[in-house]
Amino acid sequence: MTRLWGALALLGWAVLYACPASAANTTATGTAEIVTPLSLVNRTSLNFGAVIAGASSGTVTIDPFTEARTTTGGVTAYGGTVSAAKFDGNTTAQSHLKIDIPNGSITITRVGGGATMTVSNFTLNGNKNDWINATSLFTIQVGGTLNVGANQMAGTYTGTFTVTVNYR
Repeated sequence: MTRLWGALALLGWAVLYACPASAANTTATGTAEIVTPLSLVNRTSLNFGAVIAGASSGTVTIDPFTEARTTTGGVTAYGGTVSAAKFDGNTTAQSHLKIDIPNGSITITRVGGGATMTVSNFTLNGNKNDWINATSLFTIQVGGTLNVGANQMAGTYTGTFTVTVNYR
């Protein structure tokens, strides 16, 4: 009988102090991008990072080979993400590529308005005329120079430029 009372006490104890079961659900998104032959996809934006504008104008340059940032004049590098623009392409056979990047300058505008800057001297990490082996993925990188005015208004500046690859 003592065993029965002991077993019932243990069962009562387990029921009284049992942890309730719980579960949590959430969702995630799966993504994929199908790259068609003879295509070009932008993977990374040309990003000059954060800079401090001084009392005199200056420049910020991104090297398309090393992605190193250099500054001149009254501009001081201040961290942030720095990168050359990266583009991935795909060929179906050995191809002669003719790559066109901007020849002049583009204007980037402060989010919220009030100021602009220009980006010029676009450079490519290779030849503008290149041969790609049969059925190959390739990546090109584009750098450039940001022209910062004296006492340039603070804020985030954005703009677009076009890269064209002609497959021959």
